[in-house]
Amino acid sequence: MIINSYPHTGVSRKFRATTVCLAVNLFLTLLKLCAGILCKAPALISDAAHSASDLFSTVIVLIGIRLSLKAADRRHPYGHARFEGIAAILLSVLLFSVGIAIGYKSIGSIQSGSYLSATLPSAPALAAALLSVLLKLLLFRYLYTVAVQTGSTALRADATHQLTDALASLGTLLGIGASMLGFPIFDPIASVFIALFLLRASVEVFADSVKALVDHAADVATEDALRSVIEDFESIYAVRKLRTRTVGSLLYVEAELLLDGSLSVTEASRITACVEARLRAQNGQICECILLPHAGLSEESESGEKA
Repeated sequence: MIINSYPHTGVSRKFRATTVCLAVNLFLTLLKLCAGILCKAPALISDAAHSASDLFSTVIVLIGIRLSLKAADRRHPYGHARFEGIAAILLSVLLFSVGIAIGYKSIGSIQSGSYLSATLPSAPALAAALLSVLLKLLLFRYLYTVAVQTGSTALRADATHQLTDALASLGTLLGIGASMLGFPIFDPIASVFIALFLLRASVEVFADSVKALVDHAADVATEDALRSVIEDFESIYAVRKLRTRTVGSLLYVEAELLLDGSLSVTEASRITACVEARLRAQNGQICECILLPHAGLSEESESGEKA
């Protein structure tokens, strides 16, 4: 018995999370850009460019989630869930590009000594960097929680991005503080660290995204939970085979069920339908269940064999 339907659990939460992320990053981009220019803080301006890239990355995630929700069609019978993984890969490329650009500019500033002629940053720049660290940490926690609860690959990648941003903003904060104490070289050094954080995050996001695009089984705990649900049915003697595969945030389940041989076809169909309903209730990410019932021993024949 094959049962296929798209699980919409958490869809509204995904869109709400990306909307919040867009609003926060827009606010931080404008705040850090204005504070960096007015307070003469190059590291803060670099961090503002980083936050601007966050806006584009969140838009990519939003588009990826939207496309992944498209229903299956003739050319794509298994749906479009992999678009979330593709969006995450695009995000990793964007992170890598911004990291290279910031790193190149900062290293050039150190080599040329241009940072020596820069005006020392003032206190508002320090406050803006501190606010950025706090908001990014809160945004990471929020996005990661939603990503785990909805199984979203793209949101998990964006959450990793926000954590990297928080660490980068912390580097900016330390760099500005050091510059205010009379060590201006720490400002471009902070920008170099921002670039390194970006490059590292891009590699991690890329690796996770590729993993999500390649079919792999669910973790052992998930499979054990599914097996436990099936084995709770008295009419099912055993689960002969249980296979799972993940596609983006979706889960495909295939199981061979050994049923009571005395059951009619109608009764067997009813049982498999009940199994499917309980599996979906236990795991909201299930997209497709392929339940293959096999006739086992009847109660009479089983008693005869035991005798």
